[in-house]
Amino acid sequence: MDYELRLLTKQNLPDLVHIFKGAFGAEPEIDVLKAKYNTGVFGCEPIGYLAYSLAENEPAAYYGMFPIALNYDGNRVLAAQSGDTMTLPKHQGKGLFTQLAKKTYETGAERGIEFVFGFPNKNSLPGFAKKLDWKFEGELAFYKIKQIYLPFSMLSKVNALSFIPKILVTIGLKICGFSAAKPFENSLLAQNKNEKALAHDSVFVDYKKPQSPDYHWIEKGNFKTWIKVTHSLYVGDVAFNSALTAKEFKARIQELMLATGCAICFFSATKGVWLEQLFESCFTKQDGTPAGYLKLAGPSEGDGMKYVYADFDTF
Repeated sequence: MDYELRLLTKQNLPDLVHIFKGAFGAEPEIDVLKAKYNTGVFGCEPIGYLAYSLAENEPAAYYGMFPIALNYDGNRVLAAQSGDTMTLPKHQGKGLFTQLAKKTYETGAERGIEFVFGFPNKNSLPGFAKKLDWKFEGELAFYKIKQIYLPFSMLSKVNALSFIPKILVTIGLKICGFSAAKPFENSLLAQNKNEKALAHDSVFVDYKKPQSPDYHWIEKGNFKTWIKVTHSLYVGDVAFNSALTAKEFKARIQELMLATGCAICFFSATKGVWLEQLFESCFTKQDGTPAGYLKLAGPSEGDGMKYVYADFDTF
């Protein structure tokens, strides 16, 4: 065998940086990576396997999943989100994706993970469906909203100037009338406490906060939201409020883009949920993202789950 498969540990976690850099051209900060992989707060450490090339003595590929607590038919369930699947280009086509995934699922089942879920892109979708037997239930709606504003948020891409957008965002939000808000429950569960969805409780929020300095919980009028501001605006969730009209909602999104200097706003959620319907009434929908799952252990199948953008491991 040309590769050795090793279980992810705190000791070999830094090896993921090497794979990230080679696979995506990005080099995540180790402290951010450690925060993202701090899933022990949900009762289970992250589960994944690395493949090491014996010939080249380097980490070559990784498949993993992030354990997380969620609401499923009114019960707290330990599931996991598939994420950070990556292989260095020169090691692709060796079957590493399938081998690593199956080892990860085997360990996940042993640790009590009831099911794994995720949102594979179109390139990896065939592998999940045909080689790993995932089931898929339609698509998530995806929105990419563009406005003509002064895009000062783009300065965040320049390391020497990255502090400028952060200052301007704080000023812009205040000028546009937004005030700081407290974190709130997942809009899906706020509307229906028996919905199959991730709980945005204090444990979840405390887990997410260290992963990015760019989160903001803000409100204005009937509108309260959780956003992430980098070179673009990402809307993670909006607090459920039956008094929030489409007119007010559209105005708030446009004000947010102006206040944060973002010419592009992203959002995704299960089609037909309250928040997605608000977006659909105001903006043009793009091609969707598939959502799937695979049962591992326990009674929960993973079917019927609903999501908002804040649930994504990439948010």
